[in-house]
Formats: sequence, structure tokens, C-alpha cells
Amino acid sequence: MSRTLSQFLRDDYINFRDQLVSIWAVDGQQLKRLEDELKPIHKRYLALACIATIVGYRAKRSEYLEGVVEASYLCLVLSVKGLENPACVLLRQSIELVLKHIYFSSHPVEYEWACTREDYRDLTFQKLIEYLGRTKECQNFKGDICVKLNEWFGVLSRHVHVHSGSFMGYSTIGSTYQPKREIIKKLSERTKEIWPLLTAILIVHFTRRYFKTNIIEQQLIKSTLPRKLRNQVDKYLSEVSI
Repeated sequence: MSRTLSQFLRDDYINFRDQLVSIWAVDGQQLKRLEDELKPIHKRYLALACIATIVGYRAKRSEYLEGVVEASYLCLVLSVKGLENPACVLLRQSIELVLKHIYFSSHPVEYEWACTREDYRDLTFQKLIEYLGRTKECQNFKGDICVKLNEWFGVLSRHVHVHSGSFMGYSTIGSTYQPKREIIKKLSERTKEIWPLLTAILIVHFTRRYFKTNIIEQQLIKSTLPRKLRNQVDKYLSEVSI
């Protein structure tokens, strides 16, 4: 990792930590004790946000990828505040938003219907994941992305309905939230698989945009991919014709 990227990661994490304390009323002392767990999660968020912003820059239907960045950020914030269920709802939504951007990028007419027709029936996740599996990019990639995303979507769907007291929380004025290590650990396990999968999907489906990034951006984007997934992405990029 370059010195420039390392410095950027440090500075951005400090800024994120300060926001948690000053804006989101999270206890600063407890945050410091959880830094080793939080920093890798924050780095995965930055990688996904980076590729999503690059792919969505001046692109039609960019609101889906803007939603991915926002939903992922709020997922991280709510998990730190101890609200596991709504964080899982947002993590689940980030999967849908990436798939919708891919789907509508090749269905512009249907996108207009979705925006203008009140009777338009929203796409189901099953239709989106089946379409992803049929794309030439996904077939040429030859990974098991669709299977893994389908499994994770099912796991996260358990948190959509209000079944636990952690779904919503409240605080009185002036109170602070105490981050819970067990919830941060669960978020780490989930984002360790889901966010790199979404990052890889965006690289594979929008390689022209990816190749326009600079070296630092590419290092950040690929640094959070597990070794096997990173090797698959590198192999795909070496064979694709731009």
C-alpha cells in the first residue's frame, strides 16, 4: 500500500470517528477501544464508495449508486450506535441498488417507466439476480457471485421485519450511544463478504470506468478484495477487451 493511500485512510477514519462523536452521539472513549475492529470495515466502505462514485459519475441513473454510498454509510453508523436490524436492512438495500443500476443500464425504456408510471411494479430481487447471472460479464467472470449474493440477501431479509428490540432505538437529549463489540463483529463478518462482492461486480460490469481511475484509486478499490476474488478480478481484467 502506498504512503499516500495509507495517509488518506488514516485521515478519513479520523474524520469519520469525529463525526460519530460530534454528530451521531457515540461515546468517543469506547470508539477508541474498538478501532482495530472498525478500521477494516471503514476501509471496505471507502473502497465500495470509491468504485460506486466513479461508475456513477455523470452517468444516467446514477441515483442508484449514490444510494449505495449513502446506505452503506448509514449501515456503518447505525451498527456503531447498536441498531443492528436497521443496519442490516440498509446492507440488504445496497445489494438491490447495485443490481438495479446494472439492470437499468441496459433497460433505459423500462427505467423511464419506473420513473413515470404509477402502476409500474418494482423489480423483485429474484428477477434482478437472475438477470445478473445472464449478463455476459457475469458469465465471463465465472465466479459464484450470484450464489453468494442470493445467500446473503436471504440472511439479511430476516432483519427486515420488526422482531427484535434492536430494530429501533431512542435516546434522550444529551445521551450518548455505547458501541457494542458483538454488533461490530457481526457487521465485520457481513461486510467482509458483501461489500467486496459488490465492489467486484461494479469493476466487472463497468471496466471502462474502472480503467479510467488513477493508481491510488485502484489500490484502494482492490485492497479490500479477498485474495481469491482479487485474483478472479485480475484474470477477468487481463482478458477483457476495452
